[in-house]
Amino acid sequence: MRKRLIKLSTAVCLLFAPMIYAQQEGKVGINTESPAATLEVKPYSTEPSTAEGVIIPKLTYAQLKAKNSAYADSDDQVGTLIFVTDVTGYDSSDAKTTEVNRPGYYIYERNPNGTEPPYLWRNVKTEVDGVEVSKIVYTSTTPLDDKTVKSLDLEFRIHLDGSVWRPQVRFRDDIATLTGNRRLDFGYNKQMASNRFYYLNGGITFSPRDMTTWKNLAPSSNSNFPLTTGSLILVHLVDSANEVYYRVTFFSANSSDSRTDNDYAIVVEKY
Repeated sequence: MRKRLIKLSTAVCLLFAPMIYAQQEGKVGINTESPAATLEVKPYSTEPSTAEGVIIPKLTYAQLKAKNSAYADSDDQVGTLIFVTDVTGYDSSDAKTTEVNRPGYYIYERNPNGTEPPYLWRNVKTEVDGVEVSKIVYTSTTPLDDKTVKSLDLEFRIHLDGSVWRPQVRFRDDIATLTGNRRLDFGYNKQMASNRFYYLNGGITFSPRDMTTWKNLAPSSNSNFPLTTGSLILVHLVDSANEVYYRVTFFSANSSDSRTDNDYAIVVEKY
């Protein structure tokens, strides 16, 4: 073991030459002779042309899923950090990688729900206690279909239907899979002014056949519920099959830069 450690230290020294590599009292330092922690990496140069940082292992979703058996159901590997570059082939039924549904940093940790699987990969970019916030803000004369917000299995947009702006939802075509019908229950609030409110509740059912078809979050037959300039729509959405609650805000206002353009915003909070 000692011989192998010496070889590794030598290799690292050569790899980082002419950088400083120090190993003392169970600590390792790169670009420092006095590491202040188990591992400390200090900048190599203050020059603007020098890129600094630490690059952790990069894997695709498929590569990470294939390594499931390499990650034990124990605390030994808790805290392992990786970066997922692509989620093509995402499988929501794979318990250990069920939360790896978008590119980003993931950490291996205990399941906070205390259910199966006991250990899994969790996103660490924007999640706090299972809360995730995603948004899009843009300016255009009318809503744009390609301006969407994705969150877990769902995708949201504002669709131009003739001259009407309709908030819509669907299951993501890049990762979501359905084996049976899935109902999304919602409460739909629209505020037009300080004293004008509209409300309705109901549900939208998707089947495996139409799961990626965009569906209106409010009946098209009701003229009170489309988004209009200056209005605010707040949708409470429950996906009981995934035990997920969404709060989705749709908003539009006249752009300060143009009388013909509008600012559009979609904010999705997942709990």
